[in-house]
This record gives sequence, C-alpha cells and structure tokens, in this order.
Amino acid sequence: MSSKRYSRQLLVISIICYALIVWLIISSVVNFREKYRGEERSYISNLQENILECVYSDDMAKELDQLVAQYAIEVMIYDENDNKIYGTLDLEAGTKLHGIVNDNAKVLEKSEKVEINGKQCRLWYVIYQIPFVKIMEGFLFEINVVVVVVYLIFLVLIIWFEFRLLIPLQRIAKSIEKAENNEIDDGHSENHSDVLNARLTNFFLKQRKTLSAVRTKNTVLEMDLALEREHLENTIQLSRALVHDLKSPIYNVKTDNEIQLETEQDKHKRAMLKRNIDISVEILTEINGILKVLREDVYSLDKTVEKIDGVKVVYATQKHHVAEMRRKKMSFFFEGAEEEWFSQNKVGVQLLFHNIFSNMVLYSLEESSIEVTMERRGNQIVILSYNNTDEKNIQRIQIGMKYDMVSEAYVSDSGNVHSSGNGLYLIRQLAKYLGGECSYRFDDHTVITELILPDKGC
Repeated sequence: MSSKRYSRQLLVISIICYALIVWLIISSVVNFREKYRGEERSYISNLQENILECVYSDDMAKELDQLVAQYAIEVMIYDENDNKIYGTLDLEAGTKLHGIVNDNAKVLEKSEKVEINGKQCRLWYVIYQIPFVKIMEGFLFEINVVVVVVYLIFLVLIIWFEFRLLIPLQRIAKSIEKAENNEIDDGHSENHSDVLNARLTNFFLKQRKTLSAVRTKNTVLEMDLALEREHLENTIQLSRALVHDLKSPIYNVKTDNEIQLETEQDKHKRAMLKRNIDISVEILTEINGILKVLREDVYSLDKTVEKIDGVKVVYATQKHHVAEMRRKKMSFFFEGAEEEWFSQNKVGVQLLFHNIFSNMVLYSLEESSIEVTMERRGNQIVILSYNNTDEKNIQRIQIGMKYDMVSEAYVSDSGNVHSSGNGLYLIRQLAKYLGGECSYRFDDHTVITELILPDKGC
C-alpha cells in the first residue's frame, strides 16, 4: 500500500469515527427526555416488585426496613380492622392515607389488598421522585465513554500527524539548512524514507548542478566579453588614429587652396578654390565630430550638455542614409520649425537619432515614406517618426517592447544584414541615459516612434 493511499484511508476512517461520535453525542442529548422516562418506568416497576417480595417474605418487617433505607419510599400495612401491621409514617388511627404526601414529591401512590399469613391486609405505599443523579449516572457514563474515545482518536491523529507531517517538516528544515551550507551530496536523498524530502533534496541537487553550469557558462561569457571589449577598444583606437590621419591631407588641400586663392585673378578659378575650401572645412568639421563620438563615454551622456539644433541633427542623420533610401525608393518629409534649439548631449542625441533612423530605413517597405515631426512642449522636445512596415516587423517591435531586453530570439530576417536584433533595446536605453523616453505605437501597418527628450537648459 502506497503512503498516499494509506494516508487517505486513515483520513477517511478518522472522519467516519468523528462523525459517528458526534452523532452519538447529539442523539444522546436529543433522546435524554425519553431515556429519563424509560429509566423512571423501570425504576418504579422494579421497586413495586421489591415491595411485594418484601411483603410476602417470612421476615417482612426486616426486609421492608432494608428496602425503605435503600429507596425513597413510604409503606403502610393495615389488617382488616385497620390496625397497623407495618408503617414508615407515625399516623394516628383512622388517618386518611390518600393524598397525605405532596403530589410534587411523589411519582406513584398506590393502595392494594394483599394476603399476609392467611389474612387480608391493605397495602399502601408511595414512591418519591427518582433522584436525578441516578438517571444522570448512566448518561454521564455514556458521555465519558464518548469523551475517552474522542481523546483516543485525537491522540492517534496527533501521533499520525507528528509522524506524517511534523517529522518530514523537520527533515525538510534540515535539508534546507544543509542546502544553504552546500552540504548536500548525491547520496543524501537515499537516506530519507519520505518522498517529499527526497524530492526536495533532488531539487536542491538539480539547482546546484544548474547553478554550477550557469557559473561555468557565465565565466566563459565573461571571458568572451572581456576579449570583445578589448577588441572593441583596439578597434576604436585604430579607427580614431585612421580618422585623425585623414585630417592632414585634407588640411593640406585646404591650405594649398587658400594660398592659390590669394594670387589667383581668374573669377571662375577663384570660385572653384573657395568651393574646395568650404568642402574641406565641412569635411574637417565632420571628422572632428566623428573623433568626438569616438571619445565620448555613452554611460556619462548627462555630464556634457551643449546647445544643439534638433532640426539640423535630423537632416544630418537623414543625409547619412540617403544611399539606402534611394535604393529602396523611399521619400522623406519633415515638419517643424526651421530651428529647434535645446540643451542636450550632442553625441548622445546623434547616436539616438542614428539608431532610430537606421531602424526605420531598414524595416520600412520599399517605395514608402518616412515622416518626422518635431515640436516643443514646455521644457521637452517631442519627436514623432512615422514609417510603414510589414506584420513581421510589428511583431518584432511588440516582443521587444514586452520583454525590454537584449534578445535575438525574434530576429531571423536574413535580409536585414545590418541589424543586430537589439536596436529597440539600445534606443530605449540611450533615451533613458539622456533623461528621456522612447515608445512605439501602431496604426495598421504604420509604426509611430515617439521620442521625448528634456531640454536641460530650462
């Protein structure tokens, strides 16, 4: 028999016994009046028989004295001439016996003729109320028996609960303590007879193995991350050096053009030289911006704040994606003021706009359009971007919003080779670093990106 089946049977038996005991107690209380009456009838009947036996006995007076001493009765016997033969009451001759005893004190008063030693005599007797204690003795005995049985049942149940519940809980507490101290081994569960503790111990062992595997995996990932970080640092340093080296030839071209401009008299050539100088200055400005981005710490974007024109940043970002937009035959529309100045970290805003625009261009449908609006609301700059995409990319965005974590589970688009699958996470984190927020809404197949940035100069 299994432990679970045994426990269920014991519980059923205990419930049945308890119900039976409750039924006995209730039935005893309900039937107490009828039981009292039955005991009363039995008491009177037996006492009448005892009186007659004493009257007909050889030593009548002695037997009656003993009976009177034992029971609450009165007995009077008279001969044919009304002479008292035996009596428990001291009455004068000729006293009327019937009604001499109060009706509330007696349960029976009877007078009858009996033959004693061949003579006709008159027997009169009264049986007083039955002592309540005599009736209660039997009832209380039954109740006491029931109480003892209930006590024994509860004692058995307590012992059973002690064995089936408290002892396993104590074992579980010891197992938890050993698990906290990492003292559980593979053979620990074999020493337990209860299934629950064995399962708990097996769970601890599995968790320890899982944690060990996770620690091992994390160690490998940390090493890989350290190598990738070092590789990234080296790449950034090399990129910074290469970009910086570009400044020398461009600066030399700019200087040569300036020198030629001083001596050149031809108007057409002077215009060409000025154009070359302007382009060189623009390229040098772009290179300085790139070097600034490479030097900036993305985790301290709130420390460097400067005045920037948001409209100019939008157009500059769109300009970087012109080639891809032409390939996909996309159009661009901007709605807002000619200038929108606010105080923010310029590098952070550029990175944020770049990531948002990259997502829109990469995931938009061909021959569709991108619309951007910019407006000021108090001390906040609100940028709304609209682009059309397919159901698959909408689901990708919804999953990214739901889990708000770096994940590659929802990216399996081989066409978007430039996507890391973590763009949504990076956009929201960049917005958070800048003190703002970025959210997404959907209208059919239109994705609405809402970016809110605080003006830190207000």
